[in-house]
Amino acid sequence: MKKRLLCLLAALLSLLLLFSACNDNLTATGNPPLSSLAPSSQGQSVSAPALPSAESDPSKMDGSSAPSSLFSPSPSPSFSPSPSPTPVPPSPILPTTVWTPPTAPSFRCTQAFIYDVEEGFFRYICGEERIIYPASTTKLLTILYALTLLEDMNQKVAPGNELELVGPNSSIAYIKSHHVLTVEQLVEGMLLPSGNDAAYVLAAAAGRVLDPGAKDGKAAVAAFIAGMNEYGTKTLGLTGSQFINPDGYDNEDHYSTLEDMALVARAAYDCPLIRKYCNMERDDVVYASGHKMTWKNTNINLWEGTRYYSPYVNGLKTGAVNSSYYCLLSSAEINGRAFIFGFFGEPNADARFEDTLVAINWVRNYVL
Repeated sequence: MKKRLLCLLAALLSLLLLFSACNDNLTATGNPPLSSLAPSSQGQSVSAPALPSAESDPSKMDGSSAPSSLFSPSPSPSFSPSPSPTPVPPSPILPTTVWTPPTAPSFRCTQAFIYDVEEGFFRYICGEERIIYPASTTKLLTILYALTLLEDMNQKVAPGNELELVGPNSSIAYIKSHHVLTVEQLVEGMLLPSGNDAAYVLAAAAGRVLDPGAKDGKAAVAAFIAGMNEYGTKTLGLTGSQFINPDGYDNEDHYSTLEDMALVARAAYDCPLIRKYCNMERDDVVYASGHKMTWKNTNINLWEGTRYYSPYVNGLKTGAVNSSYYCLLSSAEINGRAFIFGFFGEPNADARFEDTLVAINWVRNYVL
């Protein structure tokens, strides 16, 4: 019996020694222990939630005072524009370039166009095969559509709960719930300080025309956006755009194309009310409710005394998605000829104003 027990103990000891040797061998050959395969919060890359930015360019100029810096970058949005090509349908209205320039302009951005208003075609276009993010240049379309619904420019509008839709870090015109503005003042508030608040209040006022039974401002804005997309498609001929808000606030589902935004810009250029305000450097405004505000234009090409000022520029609208994606729809009259420039995906705030000057010089050298 004792011999059997001794044999069993010897066998168990041999097995233990064998197991230990195998385990040492696994560790020596680099196979990790099971505990190291479990996920750990330590060592993982954790990103803080990104803050969306509406067009707060430059330096979120809301018109109340001069900015401390003309070109402070906007905070990062909730998405980053994808650099990968996204095929877009061609415009059936705007012709492709029918004139070959002797040399192409050198812009900072990779998606741009120069549109000859008198001749009715692009003198230059690049990057049209990819979608763009229009940001606050969307406001031009918002105004165009709203003006088809609101005929009285002196109509007084009191803001409602649509102001709650204004996103964080938005550029604003400083419109509060106790203010009252006219339709025309709301348009100006969208064009000079790029007020997202003005855009929502105007959209709600026009939306109530579409849906008189809208329960509140938010419902009226929803009705307006549905109508604005239809207006863009059926009236302006847009083929590759989708708009989900009236101010262009950052969203990956809010996009357009170079050709579509050229159509929007062309229509805006023909709108007397837009032309009245889009070329103002600043304006002192008295709301219908008596409140006073000073608004400054976010388009620095209009600011006399700055290195980006150009006497040829007379509009139109700036935009910004984030600190590395800025845009501008610019209009200029050069030697009596009208041109519209579009720049999307500019790497910083001042690049779009530099490119406007490049475009003007290019037109003067190679077109006129």
